[in-house]
Amino acid sequence: MKALFSCIMLLVFAVVSFSTARAQENEPVTLHADSLTYLQEEGHVFAEGNVELRQGAWILLADKLTYDEATGMINASGNIALATPGGEVVFADEANFTEALRYGEVSKVSMRLVDDSRLVARSASLRGEQSFLEQAVYSVCQPCEESERGVVPPPIWQVKAYKVERNEGEGIIQYEDASLEFFGVPIFYTPFLFHTDPSIPKRSGILLPGFFSSSHLGLGVEIPFFWNVAPNYDLTFVPRFYSDGDVLWQSEWRHLTQTGRYNLDAAAVLESRANRQPGVTEGFRGAFFGEGRFQPLPEWFWGFDINTTTDDTFPRRFDLSQETQFTSTLFLERFNEEHQLRINGYHFQGLLEGDSQSQSPIILPLMEYTRRLPGLYAGGRATLEGSFLVLAREKGVQSRRLSTSVTWDREFFDNFGSVYEVKTQIRGDIYHVENVPHRNSEGDRRAEFIERFLPTAGFEWRFPLARTTSEGRVLVEPIAQLLLSPHGGNPEGIPNEDSESFELDETNLFAVDKFSGLDLWEDGERLRYGVRAVFLGSEGQQGSVLFGQEYRFESQDSFAELTGIKEQASDYVGSSHLEWQRLRFEQRFRLNQENFHIRLHDVGISTEIIDGFEVSARYAYLSEDISTTQRSEAEIYLRGNYNFLNDYNAYTYLRRDLSGNKLLYNGIGVSYSDECFLAQLELRNDFRRDRDVGPESALFFRIVLVGLGEWDGISEIENNE
Repeated sequence: MKALFSCIMLLVFAVVSFSTARAQENEPVTLHADSLTYLQEEGHVFAEGNVELRQGAWILLADKLTYDEATGMINASGNIALATPGGEVVFADEANFTEALRYGEVSKVSMRLVDDSRLVARSASLRGEQSFLEQAVYSVCQPCEESERGVVPPPIWQVKAYKVERNEGEGIIQYEDASLEFFGVPIFYTPFLFHTDPSIPKRSGILLPGFFSSSHLGLGVEIPFFWNVAPNYDLTFVPRFYSDGDVLWQSEWRHLTQTGRYNLDAAAVLESRANRQPGVTEGFRGAFFGEGRFQPLPEWFWGFDINTTTDDTFPRRFDLSQETQFTSTLFLERFNEEHQLRINGYHFQGLLEGDSQSQSPIILPLMEYTRRLPGLYAGGRATLEGSFLVLAREKGVQSRRLSTSVTWDREFFDNFGSVYEVKTQIRGDIYHVENVPHRNSEGDRRAEFIERFLPTAGFEWRFPLARTTSEGRVLVEPIAQLLLSPHGGNPEGIPNEDSESFELDETNLFAVDKFSGLDLWEDGERLRYGVRAVFLGSEGQQGSVLFGQEYRFESQDSFAELTGIKEQASDYVGSSHLEWQRLRFEQRFRLNQENFHIRLHDVGISTEIIDGFEVSARYAYLSEDISTTQRSEAEIYLRGNYNFLNDYNAYTYLRRDLSGNKLLYNGIGVSYSDECFLAQLELRNDFRRDRDVGPESALFFRIVLVGLGEWDGISEIENNE
């Protein structure tokens, strides 16, 4: 019956010219309803019951519909829903539309916008791209459920206004006589308010301000201005004004290109004389940051990271960054299944008091190439590698290095379950170095070329033992490895630039080349041995243990004591990991080879005590014989986090220097987050000092009204001098 009425109605439309061809480029109109009546003399069409009118991407639903042929007006009533091509829906009790459905008068209207936010009003006038609403309410929060008394509570927040104008063409929603309400209680009034329409991604304008308070800088406020220069690039200008007269000028440029993206951030201040600190750069202070990632061709990538500042403490003093070393990079890469090419450049800037920029290296370029040869060679896999490095400083060692290597590995199996692996590597390095200090005398060596030939042959045996029970699966695997290399691979004239931070641990114990770089090389004959065990429980539990040691047939003076491989018998190294129900545990350790005294211990544990309540702790220890400070170091980090009532979160944390018996920093905070609102309040205490960056206690707050804006700020409440 409904289909019959549809066909009849299409015929009626042809006779009465019920068409919006003039405005809709001859898009056809279809009408479905349970009951249709056409009064030819009056020129009226009546539809009732599940009315559905379609014209292109526009859809109008209603209980009743009347069309007046003379005026071209459509009157709809009862459960009205108008769906637009952009995905928005207009709900109403009663409405009068023109044929084009773009213009009309609507009563008791509710608009669901593209981001699922809502505009509700007593009445609205639709004028194409413009809508005028009276006594309106806007909110992103989902409507609350009706209470037992039949009352619908107000959302967390909403904006009420006497008049609202929505201009989709300009991408703006404007309010007159507006108030911001929380849970139905007005807390802020403004005669005028506007924000970007959800139908557009971004728009130029002034953003919400941020507020700051500091004992050394005074009160501060920042007023960001966003300039949408083009759809694919924009500029944010953020001046921050302090009560002592200083102004921090900040800007952020973002650009999306056809091959990638990049952003550039700058900050600068001309600090007043009253705020200058001894030993700190006077007058102009600034920092520049940048990041870019591009893919111009398949398999090819290039990019950059820029981090630089005029002086050490500027980024921390103005809360721009808490890093103590800046690294800038420029890179070009190519990746596929067989080839890997990396070309990198590095610039380092130390920001601690003892750092010397004149001795910081500049690396340009560092070229690395890896080729995995396809197929098998003598039953094994072969890999070719090459590297070229140029390292320079204002003062100190200058180094240039060319390195090539060939690696071949092959696995064998026997009938008893043993796994054997043959490992071979041939490497050659050529160095040109300058200003390398003598190890046992004063003065520097002259500029010279140094060559070295570094072959390695090795054999590894593993015997995996597995057992499966109803409780789970257990794997125990003893491992032994023998490596042979000629002595003298670390001549005095070669500086160690890229392997200074090496320490023996469970991750590199069985690696043929355990150093992170190429300058340091492990020569001689050495035997590694250990055991690995893994447990996978039937109910999701899992755990692992590794323990091992290296034995050298001769001691090696080229390695420092803190590496753990200076003596013939290395330190013992190991790790363990456990996940059981709500418990997570992990640790790594290093033990003295003579007396099993702990040299390094890093252990972390976390558990969910009850639903939503999680606590975690991490402890780190270094003994005095491997610490760079020549004294034992121990720290602990504690954190507690409680999620309750779905959207609430309370947390606290602290970090303490146990060896120095002093607190480094701590904090406590609470937050609320749902689909439309975020609020965070945190008290932070920082007891560290570095020149003009001093200890302080600060209160941080952040409020986000999704779809409307964000406020944040920091207020120092006490100077912990």
